[in-house]
Amino acid sequence: MLFNKNFIFLIFIFFTTSVIAEVTVIKFNYFDQNRKKEWDIAAEINFPKQQLDQYPVIVVQHGSSRNGYKFKSEGGKSDEFSKNVVKKGLENGYVVVVPDMFYNGPDVGSNKGSFPNGNQANLVLKRILSKDKRLDINNIFYTGFSWGGDTTLAYLNNFYQSDRFQPFWKALAAVEPSCNRVQQPVKYRFPILIVKAEKSHYAPKPCIYYKDMILKQSNNIDLVIIPGVNHYFSSDMKEVKGMAVNACADNIVIKQLDGTWVRADGQPSSGKPQECFGTRVIAGKNYKKMPEAADEVIKFFNQYKSK
Repeated sequence: MLFNKNFIFLIFIFFTTSVIAEVTVIKFNYFDQNRKKEWDIAAEINFPKQQLDQYPVIVVQHGSSRNGYKFKSEGGKSDEFSKNVVKKGLENGYVVVVPDMFYNGPDVGSNKGSFPNGNQANLVLKRILSKDKRLDINNIFYTGFSWGGDTTLAYLNNFYQSDRFQPFWKALAAVEPSCNRVQQPVKYRFPILIVKAEKSHYAPKPCIYYKDMILKQSNNIDLVIIPGVNHYFSSDMKEVKGMAVNACADNIVIKQLDGTWVRADGQPSSGKPQECFGTRVIAGKNYKKMPEAADEVIKFFNQYKSK
């Protein structure tokens, strides 16, 4: 795993009545295995006002679009879910880290086959964070929304269970993943949460199926379904044409331990994302219950935070 040791720190101190005491922006690059080139990342590190010897940490990954959150400086962006996790995480004494995976570039949006390797990038970020003695490296949590939720579940790949990745993420919380393309479960050393929206165009059904697969390996996993809202936890819903990885909901695609892909019913699969591309999208972005989704994540992490 490669990363540029000459990353940049930019620090801003806020003396306000808010829950933020300090904001640090870091920049780094790494060779991205998906895009086969050097890739630039910026990450905003938000410190709470509470004074602790070491802080628990949440890394929160945006989805395919970065609408709703702007870094305090340096032009980075993230999404509405990240904004809510920053607020609620700081209130609960976490340092909240917000990576911009598309820094200096456009959103992926509907171009679902062109994502960088978010798992690789966030492990580089985790390594950088481990150098800061204020942060508790044994208490780093990971969550993400939409594509960020998919990167969360991608950490269930057996590759990431190697001891070389210790300490592992303390817990994972995948928010609105598609669960159409998943990893064959093994036994994990951390708890897992999946948060779904009842009316999402990424239907809860495949995530329920996947949760049951994970449970069969004697893992600690919870699934929460928030009623009456779409993918964006919004109540102003309207069905439109679009692009989403949701066409395999009735027969999900599973990456096996040997690297091959199969459908849940045993039929072979190409493993390509395009196999699961669909056009049904439920639009609407009033984000009515996005704070509730963030609350579920913080509540889950609080259960496993070391004292």
